[in-house]
Amino acid sequence: MTKCCRGNADKGIAVFEGSVAQFERAVSASPDDVAGRIPRAASFAASARFMAHRPTRAMVLETALGDYLKVLELQEPDFEALSIRSRGDLLAGIADVLWQPGRRDDAALHL
Repeated sequence: MTKCCRGNADKGIAVFEGSVAQFERAVSASPDDVAGRIPRAASFAASARFMAHRPTRAMVLETALGDYLKVLELQEPDFEALSIRSRGDLLAGIADVLWQPGRRDDAALHL
């Protein structure tokens, strides 16, 4: 939880819900734009580690996985032309969101 919300769960939830809504608007406006999907996926994957509420955590991880897989689909025709860093970040992101809920074998396929 950010410093602004520490000790105030209601404020933290409100900030989180606002962020989710902003990400949703961005992706809805341009569903095939990786510039909206990658930040949402990365933010959701990172925040999921600290979520105690399992249904929310599952939803966030599923959204992150969907975003990463959509980016992989969009970039597949030119995947080899991407920098090794970009390819690695994308595949590591997919592996991370699969690893967190215990899908270790699926995660290993992307590393």
